[in-house]
Amino acid sequence: MFEQHRQALRARGYAGHTLRQRKMLYSWLLGFESNCGKLLDPTTYNLATHDRVLGYLRFDRKLAPNTIASFVRGLKVFLKWCRDELGLPVAVELRKLQSKHQNVVKMWLTAAYLDALSTAILPAHLVRVRDVLLFCCYTGLRYSDVFALQPGHMHEWNGSRVLRVLANQVMNCYLKKVGQYAGLTCDVVVTELIAGEVVKKSVPKYELLTSHTARHTFATQSLLRGMPVEVLQKILGHKKI
Repeated sequence: MFEQHRQALRARGYAGHTLRQRKMLYSWLLGFESNCGKLLDPTTYNLATHDRVLGYLRFDRKLAPNTIASFVRGLKVFLKWCRDELGLPVAVELRKLQSKHQNVVKMWLTAAYLDALSTAILPAHLVRVRDVLLFCCYTGLRYSDVFALQPGHMHEWNGSRVLRVLANQVMNCYLKKVGQYAGLTCDVVVTELIAGEVVKKSVPKYELLTSHTARHTFATQSLLRGMPVEVLQKILGHKKI
């Protein structure tokens, strides 16, 4: 049913980013089924089952709170589709499937850090990871955008050579090593919600370095250099300023 739902969204012209999110959500649901040895069914999915799914995502898969919140939003869309378009008697009241977003550190890189990254002496396997990050910092592309680049997208640049992009999880792991080599070692205070308690701790800046840092860097550096926010909004593809 979930694959049928995803194909329906695809036929209706939903963006590739949304379809990839739904595919990931599907894989997490399958993971839960494999973990607990029980199949999920929209007609019997209740709050108790939902709590077990959230526990699996949080503690077994170690997903971040905002990732789990996005999962819940996608799950509600799927269950609503089952109810309204397939006519199934969905067991749970959708408004009770709540999720909470947390404010997280939106890290971006200064011009000095960009210079440090570009000149850092790195092991060979980290060079291409650094290059992809810098490319995204200067273009504002998401990881998924640069991953999907084809030679036909590249005009008059290095023989239309496309960057070799690793899997996002692998890239994010390697980026922390890149950050260490580049000297991103100053401490940053981060806040986490652990077992309902707000916990603050200091971590080195390189620990927060991910492929999505590039988007924040492009946006912040563009504003600092005088780009109108309305132009930046259109470049990034955001619906709201």
